Amino acid sequence: TWMMTYVFLLIYGKEYGKYRGSTAKLKKLIKNNWELIVLVIIVIILSYDPNWYQFKWDGYLYYLSVYDNSLTQMSELGLYGHLSLGFSTIVMLLIYCLGDAGIALQMGNIFVLIIGTVYFYRIVKHVFNNRTRLFCFLATTVFAFSPYMVGMVNYYSLDYYMLCLFPVFVYYTITSNYYIATIASFFFCFTKEPAVIIMAGYCIGMAILDLYNKRNVFTEWKYYLLALPLLCWLGLLIMLGPWVGGNHSVGINIDYIVDKLKVMYVLNFHWLF
Repeated sequence: TWMMTYVFLLIYGKEYGKYRGSTAKLKKLIKNNWELIVLVIIVIILSYDPNWYQFKWDGYLYYLSVYDNSLTQMSELGLYGHLSLGFSTIVMLLIYCLGDAGIALQMGNIFVLIIGTVYFYRIVKHVFNNRTRLFCFLATTVFAFSPYMVGMVNYYSLDYYMLCLFPVFVYYTITSNYYIATIASFFFCFTKEPAVIIMAGYCIGMAILDLYNKRNVFTEWKYYLLALPLLCWLGLLIMLGPWVGGNHSVGINIDYIVDKLKVMYVLNFHWLF
């Protein structure tokens, strides 16, 4: 966990350390990214909810997990039976800094929403590099201001971290920075089990594209790097055991999916109407 924390701080230093210690560089950073800064400020304002300390549904279970545990043992980092070391690492740091599990969960949601918004913006800017900055700003609002992101920012869920951290992984793969992409994928994979399936599917898509471009995927070192978090996840699953809340099998439960969709698109979005 502390290694993951160190690596996270290393990424931060690599990305933003070049602006530190220089007023001129800071002004340049603001000038070149003013629309993103405005977007982040709006995200923070929209994230405010006077009732955010009222824990609902599974969010209350996660609150109890981080409140009752010291998060110092490997087994404690798997909150409520999930292999959620990435989630736990961020929350653990925030609890250490803020001293309150509830505030840490709330600040963690806002933090990963900001991270997801920043990297979604960077993806749009990279893919549509010939478009205006206003276009990139408006395109990013589709992610940052979507009902799911705004509606769920005050609900404490591993799924929320998974969705917000995915753009970080995507950005570093499309910019061919596979070392940092591998590090980001550790945080992404160790949020909740579906993240592993999403990442595996994404890597398969990359491999299909490489095959289409007549590249030998077995000689592409990036796949061996990206396989590390998947192998670590599998190893940890074997060590700690499967999700305690399931029946240790894989399948599709239509009734369960329908119930979850009702919760997501009816109960959580009632404020729109």
